[in-house]
Amino acid sequence: MRFLTAVLILALIVVAERLLQRVKRRKYLRDLDACAASDPARFHKMATRRGGPSPAIVPEFVRRFRDPAYPVAARGVLMGLMAARDLEATALKRDDPLAPAAWVTALRGRHDVNQLHAGPFLRVRSEIGEAEMKSLWERALASADPWALPAELDVRIPRS
Repeated sequence: MRFLTAVLILALIVVAERLLQRVKRRKYLRDLDACAASDPARFHKMATRRGGPSPAIVPEFVRRFRDPAYPVAARGVLMGLMAARDLEATALKRDDPLAPAAWVTALRGRHDVNQLHAGPFLRVRSEIGEAEMKSLWERALASADPWALPAELDVRIPRS
């Protein structure tokens, strides 16, 4: 009988801890959403805290990043935490204001190479103006392969 009582108490403790973690996650996400539009610096600090986000929060970050109605500045912060498939899915949406930036980030992921002994080999130009980025993105979407690196962004090709 003592054994069953101990097992029951242990089970209750586990359930209580899970509920407490769920409550903490919900509060964290509420606070994160509250500062998404009003305080981008605080949003950045909360989203990129030391140790990275909890694995249970990552799907919520992905959901917020994929939502075009979520504030663009906050989605820009989350862009650095996203997997390639999420960046590429966002980059191909014509109605998304973050799509051109997601396209450039996805291009960097596809074309920049880290050569372990020689260091990074960067092919995608780092400084791209907003208007140029948008025009290159629109041209890429109209092409057969939106992931081909445009000559204007390739640092190996000298520009005149």
